[in-house]
Amino acid sequence: MSQILDNFIGKDCIINLCTGGTADGTVRKISEGWLEIEDKKGKIQAVNADYISKIREYPTSKSGKRKTVIE
Repeated sequence: MSQILDNFIGKDCIINLCTGGTADGTVRKISEGWLEIEDKKGKIQAVNADYISKIREYPTSKSGKRKTVIE
């Protein structure tokens, strides 16, 4: 799974968790089954990779701004 997650390093992502929650921000680092994510305010959070049900790059408009995500 780590090889797949490596593709998201440095990208702005939205992550759906098995617990029903979400996390979003730029993936900074992946190590020992944890993702380090930085939000747009510069705050860091860690997400356990075992609890990720879906991860994708945040959709953007032509001007580079985030689009609204509806699921």
